[in-house]
Amino acid sequence: MQFLFIVKPSYLDCLSFAYFCILSNPKHEIFSEPEMTDKTIPINKKFKNVLLEIKDKTFSRLELISTTEQLLRLTNIQAKRFVSRNIHVLTSRKLLVAIGGKNNRGYRITPE
Repeated sequence: MQFLFIVKPSYLDCLSFAYFCILSNPKHEIFSEPEMTDKTIPINKKFKNVLLEIKDKTFSRLELISTTEQLLRLTNIQAKRFVSRNIHVLTSRKLLVAIGGKNNRGYRITPE
């Protein structure tokens, strides 16, 4: 989607010029929808099974830890470390989104 702006030079300030430059760049289409890719992203198979056990759309870290303890038969500390590692990996790849504040944090799987 291309836009054509005709602006008199006397009315063009710095911010407007920067915005004009960004919009005229074909790499920055702000109105385009995200595209699905065929790229597969590897995740830990055991953590995938833990995520499949949780039926809610939004889940807490404590739910993940308790499910991991039961499903994989890990100690509490092992489960915390396992969950922390995998949450970090998935949030850095933007497959999980953190919702809420620090003391009331939940996670949601992104639709992609």
